[in-house]
Amino acid sequence: MNITDEEKLEKEFLTFVNNELQDLTLAFHNRDMDMMTVETEDVKIKMVAAPHDAKIERKKSEQGVDVQDGERILKPIISRYLGILNLKDKKGNPLVEIGQEVSPGQVLAVVETVNIKNEIKAPHKGIIAEILEEQAKPVEYGQILFLLEIPS
Repeated sequence: MNITDEEKLEKEFLTFVNNELQDLTLAFHNRDMDMMTVETEDVKIKMVAAPHDAKIERKKSEQGVDVQDGERILKPIISRYLGILNLKDKKGNPLVEIGQEVSPGQVLAVVETVNIKNEIKAPHKGIIAEILEEQAKPVEYGQILFLLEIPS
């Protein structure tokens, strides 16, 4: 199946919009603002913050607060995307398994949003302690997907 130039342009546009919206959302949340409006000739985006208590909980999950479990330090790895979770490679093999050592930048999963594949990568060297979500299930922005055991 050949992709037409129009389909290619549409895919590139959707990728651009997805990335820009994620960047705007992160900037909005990280600056602890109550409202933000971004406007161009063709598009107007207005973001309004959730009530204060919900904002605190969301920030905690986005920051991925480390958890100490006995002598282990577990770092949550969260989704920065909304979409369908893919935990397998093209051949159907798991990208990672519990107990597997991973390197910084290693792809742990892919979240597909509007046919755009967004990689979830390991932020640090560590061992996959838990996989908290299932293959082909919907995930939300800020949802914890993995717990990574950080070497001490």
